[in-house]
Amino acid sequence: MNAKGRVLAIAALCLALAERGTATVIGASKFTDDFSIEMQVVEDGNLTVFLTCGEDQWCGVGFTADGGSANNQFMLNSDVVVCRSSGTTATCIDSSVGGGRQLVADTQNDVVILDSSPVVNGVWSVTLTRSATTTDVSDLVVSKDLAFIWGTGALIDGVAGAAQFVKHGARSSFVLTSLEALPVIPLEGRKELTDEYLVTVSVDTVNVTVSLTCGEDKWCGFGTTLGGGDNGDQYMLNSDVVICKVVSSLVSCIDSSIGSSRSVSADAENEVEVLDWSEAEDGVWSVTWTRRLDTNNEYDQLYSVRRAFTEGKAFVWGTGDLQSNGDLVKHATKGHFFPEDLQALPTSTPETSAPETSAPDAEGGTGTVIGALKFTEDFSIEMQVVEDGNLTVFLTCGEDQWCGVGFTADGGSANNQFMLNSDVVVCRSSGTTATCIDSSVGGGRQLVADTQNDVVILDSSPVVNGVWSVTLTRSATTTDVSDLVVSKDLAFIWGTGALIDGVAGAAQFVKHGARSSFVLTSLEALPVIPLEGRKELTDEYLVTVSVDTVNVTVSLTCGEDKWCGFGTTLGGGDNGDQYMLNSDVVICKVVSSLVSCIDSSIGSSRSVSADAENEVEVLDWSEAEDGVWSVTWTRRLDTNNEYDQLYSVRRAFTEGKAFVWGTGDLQSNGDLVKHATKGHFFPEDLQALPTSTPETSAPETPTPVALVNSKVFNGDYSIKWALTDTDLVVAMTCKADRWCGLGFSETQLMLGADTIVCWYSPNPTCSDGSVVGPKSDGPTPDAVNNVVIRSSEQSGDTFTIEFSRPLVTGDSADKAVVEGSQGIVWATGLFASGTIVQHSSRAGTEIDWTGGVEVTPGPDVQPVVTPTPTGSASLGNLQLSEGFGIEWNLTESTGDDTARRLVVRMTCTGTDYCALGLGAGMVGADVMLCFVNNGVPTCQDRKAVEKALPPLDAQQDLEVDGEGEVRDGGFIVTFSRALVTGDDSDSEITLAEPQAVIWAVGPMSGTTPGEHSTRDSGVFIDWVGTAIVPEAVVGTPIDDAILTVVDDSMSAGFEFVTASGASKRQGEALQGGDGEVVAVRVTYVCEKGRWCAMGLNDDGKMTPSDVFICWETFDGKVACSDWHCTEKDICPADALQNIVVEAFTSGPSSWSVVFSRALNTGDPQDRIMSTDTVNFIWATGDADGSSPSQQHDSFGKAVLDVETGTLAVSSGVEETSWHVITAVCLLLGLGLISGIIIAVRPSLGYFFQQSYVGAALSLCFIIAALVVIAVGDAQHYEDRVGEAAVPFGGMAQLAIALAFVLKLKMFSPVLFLMSFPQERALVWHRWIGRFGWLCVTLHFVIMCAKFGEEPQGAGVLFNAELSVSGTTDGQTSVRPVYGFVAWILYTLLVLLGIPKLRRMYYGLFVASHIVLSLGTLICTIVHLPKGWRSYVIFGVPMLLLVLDNLWRLWQQARPGMIEKFETIGTATKVVIRTSDATIGSWGPGCYFYVTVPSVGFMEAHPFSVTTHHSSGRATFYIKNMGPDSFTDRLSKATSQKEELVARIEGPYGKLSFDMDAHDKLILVCGGIGITPMLSTVEYMDAKKTATLVWSVREAKLVGMLQPVLSDLVSRFANLRVLVFYTGKDAVGEEAFASDRFVVTHGRPDFSDILGNFADERSAMSACGPAGLVSVACATVKSSALNIPIHTETFEF
Repeated sequence: MNAKGRVLAIAALCLALAERGTATVIGASKFTDDFSIEMQVVEDGNLTVFLTCGEDQWCGVGFTADGGSANNQFMLNSDVVVCRSSGTTATCIDSSVGGGRQLVADTQNDVVILDSSPVVNGVWSVTLTRSATTTDVSDLVVSKDLAFIWGTGALIDGVAGAAQFVKHGARSSFVLTSLEALPVIPLEGRKELTDEYLVTVSVDTVNVTVSLTCGEDKWCGFGTTLGGGDNGDQYMLNSDVVICKVVSSLVSCIDSSIGSSRSVSADAENEVEVLDWSEAEDGVWSVTWTRRLDTNNEYDQLYSVRRAFTEGKAFVWGTGDLQSNGDLVKHATKGHFFPEDLQALPTSTPETSAPETSAPDAEGGTGTVIGALKFTEDFSIEMQVVEDGNLTVFLTCGEDQWCGVGFTADGGSANNQFMLNSDVVVCRSSGTTATCIDSSVGGGRQLVADTQNDVVILDSSPVVNGVWSVTLTRSATTTDVSDLVVSKDLAFIWGTGALIDGVAGAAQFVKHGARSSFVLTSLEALPVIPLEGRKELTDEYLVTVSVDTVNVTVSLTCGEDKWCGFGTTLGGGDNGDQYMLNSDVVICKVVSSLVSCIDSSIGSSRSVSADAENEVEVLDWSEAEDGVWSVTWTRRLDTNNEYDQLYSVRRAFTEGKAFVWGTGDLQSNGDLVKHATKGHFFPEDLQALPTSTPETSAPETPTPVALVNSKVFNGDYSIKWALTDTDLVVAMTCKADRWCGLGFSETQLMLGADTIVCWYSPNPTCSDGSVVGPKSDGPTPDAVNNVVIRSSEQSGDTFTIEFSRPLVTGDSADKAVVEGSQGIVWATGLFASGTIVQHSSRAGTEIDWTGGVEVTPGPDVQPVVTPTPTGSASLGNLQLSEGFGIEWNLTESTGDDTARRLVVRMTCTGTDYCALGLGAGMVGADVMLCFVNNGVPTCQDRKAVEKALPPLDAQQDLEVDGEGEVRDGGFIVTFSRALVTGDDSDSEITLAEPQAVIWAVGPMSGTTPGEHSTRDSGVFIDWVGTAIVPEAVVGTPIDDAILTVVDDSMSAGFEFVTASGASKRQGEALQGGDGEVVAVRVTYVCEKGRWCAMGLNDDGKMTPSDVFICWETFDGKVACSDWHCTEKDICPADALQNIVVEAFTSGPSSWSVVFSRALNTGDPQDRIMSTDTVNFIWATGDADGSSPSQQHDSFGKAVLDVETGTLAVSSGVEETSWHVITAVCLLLGLGLISGIIIAVRPSLGYFFQQSYVGAALSLCFIIAALVVIAVGDAQHYEDRVGEAAVPFGGMAQLAIALAFVLKLKMFSPVLFLMSFPQERALVWHRWIGRFGWLCVTLHFVIMCAKFGEEPQGAGVLFNAELSVSGTTDGQTSVRPVYGFVAWILYTLLVLLGIPKLRRMYYGLFVASHIVLSLGTLICTIVHLPKGWRSYVIFGVPMLLLVLDNLWRLWQQARPGMIEKFETIGTATKVVIRTSDATIGSWGPGCYFYVTVPSVGFMEAHPFSVTTHHSSGRATFYIKNMGPDSFTDRLSKATSQKEELVARIEGPYGKLSFDMDAHDKLILVCGGIGITPMLSTVEYMDAKKTATLVWSVREAKLVGMLQPVLSDLVSRFANLRVLVFYTGKDAVGEEAFASDRFVVTHGRPDFSDILGNFADERSAMSACGPAGLVSVACATVKSSALNIPIHTETFEF
């Protein structure tokens, strides 16, 4: 018999994957006729192999990291195990194959043989195992990803040595995915062990299931052992056993082990599941348990059907006495047996009678089976299976549960429910609507939804009394390959379990909590809920309906020459069109003295169609008499006809479905005329059939009893009663649509009450029951109903039922009626559709049955009175806000306070909900929240786990007493709760000391509470007294305190109290002789409507600090609270409040308070106050009367000198604004220094520009300003959410403002003070603007990351407004959404400013730049807190921008007339008369912005001027930049010779060197870049020498400018013009016949030019293509010349 080792032959690979995950692989493979394996590989666990091998053969298996190709099995680098048998015993050698392909035994053998068998029928077997990882370097690490190899061969003389194995005769490789499922060898049987102990064992591939009977008061154990029974000690060493016992009417089966010490130990994990059990009867009890063969539990033995049970392994068993406390007495009897000793199970003769509803009949035949089963308290079905037809199921299921039913071809044994190869339907409910999923369970036991849903839901009902229902159907045969064919011969299975969050997805169903199987022959008859009554529809049409579990029978009278129809509709009558869509009707008529009733349907087209099969049978009819005829017809409820609706007595007729009817004229030929009258009604509308006097004598009339006592419980419910010698007689009067109940309860609570519940629908009924479970489940009916109805009466909207109940019934479920005062509980609620709906009103009280005197109410207080438990008035009350007040009381103590209840009466006005929470802050608070739901006040038990809506507790511990009161604008409700509920989600209500509470009010969205509109914490309630902590009593006016003004709205003063009781006020020096200072007394005087606070912090920071905060409440009192700030804006109340309020006053404009606190409170949340110098922080803010907002709008620091009593105060603005002021001063200082230098020595300005000293100096000042802003903001925002982001925001503000300033043309302080040319400033503008964008982006990204870690999430960054604190100017809110918009606009601004895009779409760039930059600036200002910082940083640039643009508009408003224009080639010459524009003077190298409105109204482009200002003309040479550009349109306009008006703005620009300081000028230009050089020449004096080097490739441009250049050469004797022509066309060199005007073909040689024309007194100006300018500049820098260079930067 095999033992622990052999591979788990318990499941196919997919099952192992489902149970253990992909880390375990199990399977089998056959390599040769004699060599096969069963194998298990556990990742990071063990390799286990069961191997069978041929006689005189060796067999080996192993693995290789080299892939195991067909040519390398058992070869290089393999780790193998080789086994052989001596004939009786197997030996296995841990070996390796190295590079030489030789098999070598490892020095360390890590293979363990678990079991082996001798040679039988030519083969032997062995079970071996090895750890995945060993300490042997020769071993590989076992992994399921390796290639596995095998081999087998002959043995030399059958000797065991490794060298004596003959080379393999067969070998190959395999991978684990190729393993096949293990073969199935089932085992089933039973064994009688003692007279009382009978065991039945069933083993399949998955589970072992054991049923046993055991002696009363005994335990019984059963299991398996590795010892096998060979040593006569089966129940001892190395056994795996399950021990079952019954204690206190509860069975338990314990998964246990017996080790080497022979003691029984319970396993750490109990893998045993009890399927069923029964209590002791005839001296024995029984139990059925199951366990997986392989549990993956280290304490459980490796079960296998091929080893542990069918090859000689032993079962072990034992039984012994059980002590009263459940402890085991040592076994009195024990033993073992082998699987072959099991006897076959007895075959039972099945009952021949089938359930009533499945009996063969003429309609359905034997192919139809109908019946019902109840599986659990909440799960039951009614089921119909039609062979080759439909499966139809009506299913009821528990709330928050899924329920499933299906069938399996594998037999559905008790161990395989919902397991392999099952076809199931799983349903759940959202609370209102059911969903069913057509699913399958494959080999991995995973529930998978079919791709094709073949399940049709016919009807469903919402959750009522904790259960919901659904009716579904499915065809026997579908087109889905995942579906089985429905057959009544299949085994059916069921299961139910919990849902995760009530979500519908198949993957979110929790594993079944209960499951089993059944066969159709076990179905019980459908429960009979008869329906019978009649309804008068018209004067002629009277219908009588009778419904039982099988048939519907209808009798009707119908008008002569009319047809009458009757049926049911799925529409229910909700749409006012009952006789139309989706109706199943029967139409009857009389034609030629023959009646016919036609089974018909009305579909979506509203036309009546006769069904293909008429299922209606006419039972009787009569011809017309007195103008009417009559007929009686019948039909099966379920006909299996596709045209007929699925009738069910439990659904179609008793749960709100409508009957529909109609009648109309009949033509002589029998055709129907459209109905003249139609309608619908509901089953409850049926009237009782008239009763006929029976022939037998009437029952004896009860003796009348005078009911002299009475009690009115509420407007719906009252009773009268009297006592007789033997009975209590009660007349209960109740609303007709309600039930009323009365219970006998000593505690006056529902739980444990003995109840009588009565209703009247359709007949008077009273039920005798008890409340033994959850209160929401209602009473459970007693086995014996001891309530007798004496009489009943229904009148109008009420009914009265008189009943009697014996004073002592003799029923253990009943309580005796006490002749005197007795505690009772009463309740009433709706009775709808035959269902008792949970009570809407209830209360507890005491009644004296003998005299009718009502004793004071009990803990279940009626809602219309203040909660006043026995013998006491209300203990306390508190007005929490203007519209929220509470009163409370406690039930009487019986010595154990944990059994007492807190009773709270809550008054809520002006809001949707009111909530009270136990706790000092929101997070962790136990919340009691009340609101009005469907007109009735409702209370919920919730737990706040974060700063969000607290979720509902799984266990609701609040009991609402009575119906409460709903009134305009609010409600009143009374509820109670146990002080200790036993619920982990609830906080204990403490009576020993005041308890911290929070409260909130807010709106409702449906039945979901919204975010609170008002809330407060820091309130303390003494539940057993009247003290509200820290509310103070009114003291004497505070008029003698010496105060220091802290802020406009706050003053503070201090007194110090010594150990001797002496006190020293502020301003009085402390004397050492008065003893040690032990406490401080603080006075606040605060402005009305504000809160005031001071806190202890050595660094003057908000975190961490110990805060004393006070505010005025709604009722004119002052409350103070002891807080501790852990983060900015997060200051929860201390658990221990150490502030004692001594007095307060409230005036018309201010309030004041005096409170005291020990210097050292001993509270870890408090700081110890120094007796030397005390550092405070202070703050004030708005208060709403309920609590401070925690958002200050004024704050600062204060230092208290205890010795002198002086208090030095500083505000937050003065403290935190230094870095902003410093940054602004740095930038102003840069401008002032530059301005002073240039004013004193203008030449230094040129030096700064040429040497880059100015650029470096400016950059240093700007960087310093940015660093100051960043460091200052970082210090100020320390310990805040987003602290790393704030410095980037500060730098971005400064960069944006500076970028705006640099863009200004006229009113720029940079241009004015630093003498920057405007085009130079534009370079700085671009780079500083890009730096600002980078800072904004980092600010945004860091904020998102930081807030993403917070409870509120990064989504708050998109709020319209977000409260903050600690800004440099004391403001309290930012607007994140505007910051996000500013970043978007800024990003577009940067992207459109990319040089290539800017030059290609200059017009779009200019327009977008204006809009986007203004939008960015405005959104940034709105985003930031309002304050002087934003006004200064952005207000000044905005003001300068407005002035600058006004100036530019004024300039452009002075147009100049284009006097002359000429287009030659790609250039246009434009001459503008400047005298009209009064431009003024300009200098060399200047340019203007030119706008020609008729060409581009909003387009202003920069062009260099070529003439001297004294000429009164501004001449421009403008190059055409391409199709549809401004220059192209200008060229076309000038070519049409039309008169044009131009607006010019400027001048701008100047040379970067002092022209007067240099004797020689080298003017280098390319193409149209010659234009600034022409104006430079115009401003030369006669002494200067200039060389103009012009590289050009356009011949027409040369021709255009030849006269101009010739004129300059003739006017300036020291001017030399060198033209280097690189084009192909002729330029007419003869026109340049001058030694000072030379045209050369080719490119200029700047080395030669500099050598001939330049020296140390020279300066160079260059303008043209970037390549030309860079070559010229590089040549100068590489030469020995140290001359200044000016380059043009027109990259607009």
